[in-house]
Amino acid sequence: MTRVFVYEFITAGGLYAMPGAPEPSGSLLEEGTLMRSAVVDDFLKAGVSVSLFRDHRLPAFEHVGCDETVIDSSEAEKAAFATACNEANAVLVIAPEFGALLLERVLWAEAGRARLISPGSDFTAIAGDKWNTYRRWTRAGVPTPDTWLEGRFSSASVDKSRRFVRKPRDGAGSQEIDFYESPEKFGGSSEAIIQTFCEGLHASCALLGDGKRIICLPPGTQKIDPGNGFQYRGGCWPLAGDLAERAQTLARRAATALPPFRGYIGVDMILGAKDGDDFAIEINPRLTTSYFGLRHLCRGNLSAAMLAFASGDAIRLEFSGEEYELDL
Repeated sequence: MTRVFVYEFITAGGLYAMPGAPEPSGSLLEEGTLMRSAVVDDFLKAGVSVSLFRDHRLPAFEHVGCDETVIDSSEAEKAAFATACNEANAVLVIAPEFGALLLERVLWAEAGRARLISPGSDFTAIAGDKWNTYRRWTRAGVPTPDTWLEGRFSSASVDKSRRFVRKPRDGAGSQEIDFYESPEKFGGSSEAIIQTFCEGLHASCALLGDGKRIICLPPGTQKIDPGNGFQYRGGCWPLAGDLAERAQTLARRAATALPPFRGYIGVDMILGAKDGDDFAIEINPRLTTSYFGLRHLCRGNLSAAMLAFASGDAIRLEFSGEEYELDL
């Protein structure tokens, strides 16, 4: 039987690696739990054996038949991670990009025997850094908003009528994103970027990769709360007609500008900005919350398909055209 190690940072005890070992909470816990539960349930339905970690401060998971390891320190996490990667056939890593937390665990996974079925370190190192992603995209001609490192930003060189967004270079989950009506208020942190604000339809498109080929999944709209730090509040699938085609075309261009990847990624974008253009905003080098919506539309088992495709097998996916809405 195939065995997959599913690692989701927030629920798996990854927070012990952060200063003060904060308790799992907030939107990252909500979305992390949602992603882990969905993908684990789908693997189990496909007859796949699953191992996973649980932060000992969280209640026991409800996944029947999983091999669960309880984590109570950063040392325990790293040691158990190495063991899990050597005992599994495949490993799926889900973690936030900030503080190189995702990249570090991808490197741990690459050191083990199991096949990594999420993006590798070469892809993650670029996609996990918004400045590096911007430079890649501009060189490849991918439409994306003008972006600056905050330490090199000069308000004298920009259109004063434009509005701006400040975000961490390595942010995840809409954390620490601020909106500015004026470019005059920025400081000098090299760990943040300044991005021109684009109005339009918030959308996302997930993709599967096998290291050579890419499959675009049905895109959807995003519910974004700009008045509350651009918090993600859910989404609606699928986009229809011309919008869907535009979203998939942009997502494919955004993904192919980076190194080849395996597994599931997501591209966030703005469609139909005021000047009529579509813009790639961010690329997520990991499973995203959109998985929860797409699994409901998939007429097969999306996790099983992801595992097969990342392992080099041919797959065929079909999705319902019925609307599915997710509220967080």
